[in-house]
Amino acid sequence: VSEDLVQLYNEFTQFNDYHAFFCDAFAGVVANDELLDTSTIHGINRCSRWMKYRMEEFKEKLMTLQKKSCTTEVG
Repeated sequence: VSEDLVQLYNEFTQFNDYHAFFCDAFAGVVANDELLDTSTIHGINRCSRWMKYRMEEFKEKLMTLQKKSCTTEVG
């Protein structure tokens, strides 16, 4: 369980860095006051969908770790 937790922590830290970059970039684009072109809109939508997908993965991995932890404690 501890190895899985370390791996999940590393994945989440990497995701968190990417998320922070995306938020800063998005804030910069919105503050620009110019109309967004199609490529920019597509990129924002793609990143948004990817982040939602990754959050679901993290949720599933955390649930798996919780189940492993509970069975380890009992056994």
